[in-house]
Amino acid sequence: MSILSSRKHTCINPDISSTPNVTDACHNLLLSGVCTYDMPRKSDLSHAINKLDRSGPWDIEDLVHALTPLPSCPYFCSRSLARSADIIFCPYDYLLDPLNRSATSLEVTNHVIILDEAHNIEDASREAASFTITEHQLKNARDDLEGLRIIGFEPESCATLIAMIDGILRVMQLTLSRLVRAGETTQPTQVWTGREICGLMATVGLGPEQMIGQSNAYQKLSASTMENENDEDWHRYKIRDATHNSNNQFQPKPTHRTLHFFNALFTVLNYMFRDNMCHLSDYRVVLVETVGYEKQVDKESIVDSNESTGVKLDSWLTKKHVKPRFVENRELSLNFWCLNPSVVFSQLASMAHCIILMSGTLSPLDSLEAELSVSFPLRLEANHVISSDRLLVTTLSHGPSGIRLCATYQHQNTYTFQDEIGAIAVNACRIVPGGVLCFLPSYNLLDKLVQRWELTGLLNQLNAIKRVMIEPRSSIGLDDWLNEFYASVNQTILNGKIKSKRKSINQTDNDDSISSRTSKNNSPLSDQTGSIILAVCRGKVQQKREFNDALHTSFSAKSICTENHVRSPSRNLNLSLENANDANSTVEMPTSPDASPSLLRPKKVLTGSEWYDAQAYRALNQALGRCIRHANDWGSILLADARFVEQPSRYIVNHHRSWSSLESQLKSFITSHENQEKVEKQVEDLAEIFS
Repeated sequence: MSILSSRKHTCINPDISSTPNVTDACHNLLLSGVCTYDMPRKSDLSHAINKLDRSGPWDIEDLVHALTPLPSCPYFCSRSLARSADIIFCPYDYLLDPLNRSATSLEVTNHVIILDEAHNIEDASREAASFTITEHQLKNARDDLEGLRIIGFEPESCATLIAMIDGILRVMQLTLSRLVRAGETTQPTQVWTGREICGLMATVGLGPEQMIGQSNAYQKLSASTMENENDEDWHRYKIRDATHNSNNQFQPKPTHRTLHFFNALFTVLNYMFRDNMCHLSDYRVVLVETVGYEKQVDKESIVDSNESTGVKLDSWLTKKHVKPRFVENRELSLNFWCLNPSVVFSQLASMAHCIILMSGTLSPLDSLEAELSVSFPLRLEANHVISSDRLLVTTLSHGPSGIRLCATYQHQNTYTFQDEIGAIAVNACRIVPGGVLCFLPSYNLLDKLVQRWELTGLLNQLNAIKRVMIEPRSSIGLDDWLNEFYASVNQTILNGKIKSKRKSINQTDNDDSISSRTSKNNSPLSDQTGSIILAVCRGKVQQKREFNDALHTSFSAKSICTENHVRSPSRNLNLSLENANDANSTVEMPTSPDASPSLLRPKKVLTGSEWYDAQAYRALNQALGRCIRHANDWGSILLADARFVEQPSRYIVNHHRSWSSLESQLKSFITSHENQEKVEKQVEDLAEIFS
């Protein structure tokens, strides 16, 4: 077996692993010198791997731990093991992305592919066939190629690719004046369909016919650089030979970033132009102007009193002369966004012997088949392991103040809605002991709620009952952050505030991704009864975590959680005008008459509204599944939005139009299961005494 992972998780060279970009640092080291961690004795390496295999199944941490003492590079070792392995574990974007598949030498033809946590397969497939070009990337690549052309390294190929870059820059600059801003908070954009951008690029010598010559130029440049498909191995051995032969001279070559840039660009263009350009309508190309602000320091020169010397002293001698200022930076980016996941996935499926998708939130499966353009004749939709009497699922249409709950965009901005959501959170925390999870649909709503609650004092009320923890946007330090949540809940158990182990659930949901703070008063208070996490649907907590049986987790789901800035096919032109920067992973399949042949399946292709609802409920189901997972779990799920009551699901029987009626049912449910656990604990103690 073998496990493929990134250099970030496998590098054991302290000089490289401590850098911000481990991949680039590794490439630069291999091109300019020898990494001592990649030169083990084969006998020692074989012994370490055999010992690891004898101990049973291992993970990437075990591999790193086993090879560090040698020392030997786990990254290249795992790639070497993959060539002869019977089973290979890897992130599934390694399979979907042809660049990653080529770099790792993964062979998928006639192999069995199992994709776990496959509810993100559509987004991952779209992402694998998409690409973003920035002005900065283009100019860096041009400078690199110009330097190589001047010294005579494949001058014709370099000149061809330089002309290609100049053409792309010309298109971006000529279109700059046509950028459209749809609102005050949106970025200026210009949107083209695949056919439109194809015609526009052809006017500057970048059409499908010219791309053949440009692609050949890149292949020739790449071949001259690597001279072997396994470029990194070649460079390493080439450099080692050079250390023993003083006559070998360093030969300038394109940087890794330049080669990767062209490789990714031609990969996406090949997707667009392949099969007689049938996938052109599956793409939108969007030019976006990004405006950023960089903090710079103005330094006033201090002139020495002896003017005859004319000596100037640096302003660092005194801080009062340092004046910070913000400088506006504008940059254009050209985004090739694939709207159809089947562009990538159907190709992968055609090569594999079979593909198995596994996830608890793949339903509805018909929409999944339609998007991936692959038929799944064998399906298994298993029942949940939890019995119905251990789960309380309720809906709520009005909050404690009688305000109707509707988390649509126009209602989210009202103070009455924000205050009502806060009141529900406070009341739920008073009832539910231990941990509470509150899922919201977007960063935007989470920020608004926290700001409003800080202003009204509601956040302090909440913090007096439970420690308030806001899900971080970055995964860095996420484990430590969650351990604080566990510690807070466990402390309440030790203090006797929670009499037994149990689990309950209260969720809040709305529409986007994540926020990144904790409450101002993040030190546990003596009267706190656990913690509450304010999280986001499809965020860090939802994607990666489940909460164990020792936690009382209460979910309160507010609204239907939808994807970030999703737009229906009939509005795919507005997608970029409304928020071009965030739309690339959320636009669904086109259903217009000029749709590509790969999508013309009228019996299964969803309408825009159907696709929108399917994505929303998948995200909601995934959030609800964070707590109710194991056979012995019990808990309550609260869906707080009037639309759940007014358009009830046949799977939900408890609908409440007032908080008071729900409150009494929730209290009764929790008390019943607490008493049941107390009796079960007493029975276990007696059985242990008499055993």
